[in-house]
Amino acid sequence: MQMQAQITIERSDFTLEQGRRVVSWYLDYADAALPEPGEAMIWDYSELPVGNGYFVDFEAPESDEFPESSFTRPSTRSFLGGLATQQGISYDFLNNESYGRAGLISESIAVALGTLTGGADDTLKVLGKPYHFDPQETYIQFPLHFNDTWAYDYTTNSDFQVSVGAFGLENAPAGQRTRDSSVYTVLGYGTLVLPNPGGSGTISMEALMVRHTEHLTYNYLLGGQLAPQVMLDLFGIEQGETLNRTTYSFYTKGLPAPAADIFLDEDGNIDFFVIPDDIQDLVSSTATESVAPDAFRVFPNPLQAGAQLSVHASVEVLNGNMELLDAFGRQVAIWPLSAAQNETLRFTLPGMLHSGLYLYRITDKNKQVRSTGKLQVIR
Repeated sequence: MQMQAQITIERSDFTLEQGRRVVSWYLDYADAALPEPGEAMIWDYSELPVGNGYFVDFEAPESDEFPESSFTRPSTRSFLGGLATQQGISYDFLNNESYGRAGLISESIAVALGTLTGGADDTLKVLGKPYHFDPQETYIQFPLHFNDTWAYDYTTNSDFQVSVGAFGLENAPAGQRTRDSSVYTVLGYGTLVLPNPGGSGTISMEALMVRHTEHLTYNYLLGGQLAPQVMLDLFGIEQGETLNRTTYSFYTKGLPAPAADIFLDEDGNIDFFVIPDDIQDLVSSTATESVAPDAFRVFPNPLQAGAQLSVHASVEVLNGNMELLDAFGRQVAIWPLSAAQNETLRFTLPGMLHSGLYLYRITDKNKQVRSTGKLQVIR
């Protein structure tokens, strides 16, 4: 059986650059299924509603701490089971081999502990510092192929000062040691279908699916030693506690970010689902709404390559066209179309079509779109 071509993501296909603002949208994932791995897959999320948006600016580095950095972006880190959240700047690199993160520089914060300890002056200070990741954290490597895999394992030490009057502590040195073990695997290739964030239609593209599994281990220090249990109980944490997270990212050609990111919680349920606004720039968009979405019925579907395709018109259309587009928006077939009301026309699909998801578009003599839809071709 001839399958869809396995695409490769080259460095030139990834368009992120310094000074770029990447706008993203949350999808309502209530009815979303987890993506299945495999070859020549169809991941269709086109029916998910588009929700709120946000943006991230990728700016020029302002510090010499990470000379390999190409740009920076905002970053957050949490400590002590989420008690404290520290803002920082992530220093990302992008070269011919990979895109990833060299490290970050965090800001100092102070958190009042009175509600936990009862002491009005009790505080936790998380000290700002640069973090150098060794090895560097790689999000995507170039060229990216189906079945590629890579991993990293590094430990960071965050510094605290703790003041708790009941324990006789005043600016006592403390910290959190975090081990991050991650594995990236390209588990699938196929066609990704998404809603158009512009408000109408769908957008289809060929993509590689990357699964990122992350295993985090936390230990807590006080005075250079493992913190005593009585101190940990105060914050509701334990030595050696772990957190597992999984993310599915879909990479395609011509975008500055993954075409979709699906983040799972520790129980394996979808936590949030985001897509970039830039997918609207892909030529595979079928963003024009059908004027009469039920005016034409295209069948059978799925359909064998080289077989006969039937189009039933419930309205009259004269001197129009029916186009068949692949996942990159390239025209692979076009037929002149003139039909009376309730007439069925028949066309022959090209025999050399690959298996996969195609898009059809029916236009009238004024080039106005009368119908669009998806057609699955098999071999």
